[in-house]
Order: sequence, then structure tokens, then C-alpha cells
Amino acid sequence: IQDPTGAATFEEWKFSRVSDARVLGRYQFTSQEGSTGNAGVQFGLKLPTGDYKLENADGTPAERALQPGTGSTDLILGLYYAHPSVHGFGWFMQGSYQHAVATRDGFRPGDQVSVTGGVTYPITQQLSLLAQMNVLHKNRDSGPNAEPDLSGGNFAYASPGLSFAMSKNLQIYGFFQLPVYRKVNGIQLTAERSVVAGASMRF
Repeated sequence: IQDPTGAATFEEWKFSRVSDARVLGRYQFTSQEGSTGNAGVQFGLKLPTGDYKLENADGTPAERALQPGTGSTDLILGLYYAHPSVHGFGWFMQGSYQHAVATRDGFRPGDQVSVTGGVTYPITQQLSLLAQMNVLHKNRDSGPNAEPDLSGGNFAYASPGLSFAMSKNLQIYGFFQLPVYRKVNGIQLTAERSVVAGASMRF
């Protein structure tokens, strides 16, 4: 870390913890006669399950933006459209907006807008190849414990992946995300690559 005196200051945090969990639901509109696609709404919450008070070996707490969790409960709203497979390929588009509705200890994470588009290609009745492009805009954080000048930015990721149908109503999936564009405010840590995994269930 650059120091105004000209000397270098070394600081380190190491932790492996569960981050904030997102619980999402979807409601699909009734398809009109002759329609080949499915549209619907997405809604849910980001829950404050991740720790936001971790300290390093020297007892110095990490900045709130570096913590596994934000301490906030966020509302998530979105829309999606999915087109079934034609000659093997299917495609979808979805967008969502995330806003903190309850915060803790003087920190409010910036609102987020994300847009995702992708294609699917079934290999077998259960296994499918996936490819996505994920675009994210994040506003600056705010509050007494935030660092507005060092938060927020725009990101784009290319994400190949796989999905597997465990049953008629349960599907698991995983993606390997590679950044293709990153522009952040100030100086921030960013990931060179990441892995995303999840499950979806129909009711």
C-alpha cells in the first residue's frame, strides 16, 4: 500500500468464508398461443450471511468492500426471456436490479444492474453445454464506513459452463467466468477468474 511518507506499507488478509447468499424465485407468465418463448419475472433477496468484521493477524479489520459479506439485505428484481432449443440451440436474456433495503454499521453497498445473455446446447437428455456473457454495473458504496472513491465500476465476463438435470424439476449448473472488460473507480482488487455454481428448482 502506498504511503504518503514514501515508505511501502505491507498489509495482508487471508480468509476463506461463505459469502452472502442469494435466494431467488421466478414466475413465468402463461405463454400465448403460437408463442415459442417463455417470459417471466425474477425476485428475491441477498441475505447478510457473510461475515463483515474479519481482521488480519495484526487485528486490523479489512475494508468493508473486501469483506466476504456486506452486512446488508438487498432486494433483487428482474425480467427474463427464454427461447427453447431450435436445431439443438436455445437462448435466453435476463436483467436484474439489486438495491440494499437494510444495512449495518454505516455501510451501504452500491446498487447493481446486471444483464446476461446466453445459449444452451444439449449433449444428452440431462447434460447441456452453456455459454454466457455477463455485464455488471455497480454504483459507488456509501455511508461512514464506505470508500466511495474506491468502489463501483463496470464489468463484463465471458462464462462457459455446464448444467445437469438431476430430475425433472431440479437442475445444477456451474460456470467459469473470465473477465473481458473491467473499469473500476480508484484502486480496487479484481479477480482474474472465478467459478460460479448453483441449483434451480421448479415448483
